Amino acid sequence: KELLDKELISANEFDYSSAERVYQSDTEDKRGVDLFEQVKKRTEEEKKGLESRLERFMAIAEKGEGNPENGEKLFQTCLLCHSVGDKGYDYAPALDGSALRENEALLTAILDPDAALESSYAIYRVTKNDGSNIEGYLVKKDERGTTIGFMGGTKQFVQASEIRFEGFLGGRSFMPKGLIDSYSDEQVSDLLAFIKTLK
Repeated sequence: KELLDKELISANEFDYSSAERVYQSDTEDKRGVDLFEQVKKRTEEEKKGLESRLERFMAIAEKGEGNPENGEKLFQTCLLCHSVGDKGYDYAPALDGSALRENEALLTAILDPDAALESSYAIYRVTKNDGSNIEGYLVKKDERGTTIGFMGGTKQFVQASEIRFEGFLGGRSFMPKGLIDSYSDEQVSDLLAFIKTLK
């Protein structure tokens, strides 16, 4: 609540359960009430949006008309964080065996990464003494400081003496939402066709 007051964090960084916990810690505190209402409203809007997008993409997936070769080119973006065989990075779960996943589970993971989040792949935030934030994948943390990784494999080390506080942002995936929202139906179909080759 103090961080919210100082505007060091915003309501967007809370998922439903974490906002609910803040609210339930003192149901009379207006800050907790306001936070919970904001997050509840945002969650409901996101759910409606996800359902309509999932419906659209499921219809494309069920046709199964994509070109895997074209899809492989689009898939290179995924390798900035995920790995397949000996390619890519381990900032996100390996995608080997994705051919075995149901279309709905696969599309939900792409459209709403937070819903399928594994805790070790949550965003990690370091807030420095100057108030600036660094967000990414937690590569390493020890008494010297913290190393954060970013898409494409770049890393940044922050000395312990420069860190005010740090931690995982609960419920928020390292993977951005909406990665395929701007894709045409043909591109989505091609990408899914290639993913279906990952045995």
